[in-house]
Amino acid sequence: MKLLSIVPDHMRNFFLGFTLLLISGVLCQEYAPQIIEHPQSVIVIRNKPTTLMCRADGNPTPTYRWYKDGRPLRPSSHYTVLPSGALFLLRVAQGRSAQDTGVYVCEATNYLGSEISQNATLEVACEYTVEFYLCTVPSWYDGSLLALVSLNNKK
Repeated sequence: MKLLSIVPDHMRNFFLGFTLLLISGVLCQEYAPQIIEHPQSVIVIRNKPTTLMCRADGNPTPTYRWYKDGRPLRPSSHYTVLPSGALFLLRVAQGRSAQDTGVYVCEATNYLGSEISQNATLEVACEYTVEFYLCTVPSWYDGSLLALVSLNNKK
C-alpha cells in the first residue's frame, strides 16, 4: 500500500482498482462484437412461431438490431428481440397486410464497433391437409389398396 501513499487523493480509487485487477490476473479487455452464432434460413408454416438465432461476443456486451430485406425492423407486438440477440416471431405471417417472407440479418453493436451476421432467408409455407377416402371395390379386384386423395389448402 506504499504505492498509494505517493498517488494523489483524487486518483487513489483508480489506481487501487487497477492494481487489484492486475493482482487477480484479470485485466478487463474491451473489444468490438463478433458474431459467434449466425441465423439460419428456415421454412415456417404460416401462423406458427419461429426464432432466428443470433449471438455475438463483445465487451461491453453488444446490443442487437435486426433487418429484413435491408430495412431495420420497427418495434412491433408481432416479434421481439430476445436478450440473447435472437429474433422471436410470434406468428409468421403471409398475406396482403403483413408478410414475413424475406432476407434477415442481425447487427451486434457496442461503442467499439459492430458486425453484421450472414443472411438468413425466412420462407412461409402453406399448411395443407391430406384426406384419404377408402373405396369399396368389386370382388374381382386384385386386392391392392385403392384410395382417393383430397388435398385442401388451409386458409
